Amino acid sequence: MVVKPNDQGAPGPFTKDKFQFDAARDCYICPVGNLLTYRSINRQTGHRNYTITDAKLCRTCAHFSVCTKNWVGRNISRAPLEEIRKTIQDRYVSAAGQAIYARRQSKVEPPFGHIKRNLGVQAFLLRRFAGVRAETAILATCFNITRMMTLVGVGALLPKLRTS
Repeated sequence: MVVKPNDQGAPGPFTKDKFQFDAARDCYICPVGNLLTYRSINRQTGHRNYTITDAKLCRTCAHFSVCTKNWVGRNISRAPLEEIRKTIQDRYVSAAGQAIYARRQSKVEPPFGHIKRNLGVQAFLLRRFAGVRAETAILATCFNITRMMTLVGVGALLPKLRTS
């Protein structure tokens, strides 16, 4: 599977990717060398939160205003499957990944573009998984019928639909 990475914000000297994760000690090491240790877990998302051990270290750092403006120091959130993010990113950047992604853009993306732009669907009207799933099925059916009308023609399509 090849997926375009979801880069969060502009690159900078103190973005999350500049902090090293030490799996053995379960902590992050900032570019200056300070430790961000595990503090809590977000029960809804499963993200682990890491914060600086001593807030004074951040406040007295020369890069304080660039790295963070938080008075209690820098914090980082780590997703449950964060370790596979680098693998997915490397796969996307590779030549083979780019070829696969180019095929995906030509086969998978047009239906979504048609549904969003031509049918004017910008958001789901229903909530919860069952409602969204039903709405997606209706939209996919509309797209498929429209596509068949374009490829086969209405005159040839109607007799086939009547016999089914």
